[in-house]
Order: sequence, then structure tokens, then C-alpha cells
Amino acid sequence: NALRTIPLITDPSNLPQIERYIKALIVDPEPGVSSAALLSGLQMFQANEELVKKWGTEIGEKISSKDAYVQCHALMLLGDTKRKDPNAYRKVVLSLIKQPMSGVAAVQFLRMLREVGRQLECDSPEAA
Repeated sequence: NALRTIPLITDPSNLPQIERYIKALIVDPEPGVSSAALLSGLQMFQANEELVKKWGTEIGEKISSKDAYVQCHALMLLGDTKRKDPNAYRKVVLSLIKQPMSGVAAVQFLRMLREVGRQLECDSPEAA
């Protein structure tokens, strides 16, 4: 729980100093630690997007986690990092279609799919 509050109480200018610790905790084998680190990443993303976007490899590793909450938090963070680039976002979502997911991770994936569907509707010639 303390790990999730660090980004909230830390000044945004100090986030680069704690980045490597949170990045290391994301790949921790303990699901509770990984989940808390991913949630911290979500908080940090609001303050410093570019810093969190560098964590793509670590976040990607946790998408294949056996723990549904770790998967869900990794999907949320990966979705946030790719959301501003619609093509990259679609590519990520489509690459995850064959990924086994359950519980909250599956719900988060469905939300991402729905967002891709909305993007495709906006891109279609009939929408104009």
C-alpha cells in the first residue's frame, strides 16, 4: 500500500529518482508488489508521461502474468501509454487477442477493444 502512495506524495520533479525502483518492482515475482508498482505507474503517468512510456518492456512482461489483477493493471498502464497514438493502440490490442485472460483483466481488455471499435467507426468513410 505504501508503494501506491509514493507518486501521490512525491513532487513531480523527483519522480525520475524513484523511477528505477518502481520499474524494478514491476517485474517483481510477487503479484501484490507488481500490482502496486503498476498502480504507482498509473499515478506517475499523470505527472510524467514520457518517463512511464519508457517502461514498455517491463509492462509487457506483466501482461502474461498468471495473476488477473497484475494483468489488468498492466493492460491499463499499457493502454494509457499508447492511447495518444491510435495505430499503436490498435496494434497492441490486436496482438493481445490470443492472450489468455480471466476476470478483471478480461474486462479491461474488452474496454480496450471497445475503444478500438470506436476509433475504427470514426475512421470509416461512413462516419464523415
